Amino acid sequence: MLQWLPGADSTTRDEGDRLVRRALLLFKKHVAMTQRRYVTIAVAEVDGIEFAIVYHVKRSIGERIAGRMRKAGVASSATSGDDHAETLLHERAPAARVIGISNLGGPCPPCKKYFAETPDGFANVYWDSTAWVDT
Repeated sequence: MLQWLPGADSTTRDEGDRLVRRALLLFKKHVAMTQRRYVTIAVAEVDGIEFAIVYHVKRSIGERIAGRMRKAGVASSATSGDDHAETLLHERAPAARVIGISNLGGPCPPCKKYFAETPDGFANVYWDSTAWVDT
């Protein structure tokens, strides 16, 4: 079931659904089964160019995943620690209208707080709590 942050613009739901599906596809294709519980992929699009950020608790593993995605033609980078995929993507691509994430639980509490406090009121972050890939 498609989910979104409070305050998300209802006109972005179709795009949110598309970007969540893309994040889940990238997750399924590029993340090893043994790493899936530690990874979130955030995806956005600006001017027809897709961007992805991979979060992994170990940055070196996130970098390897992002590298596999780059080899597949996806503009991607990695993050870890307190810099989560969806917040970093919002900071790096402020023109993005929507962010889709692979995390079935949605943004964590610090990320929800980040988006609740953004000066631009950005809330178009989407995830799917039921259409999950095999773990």
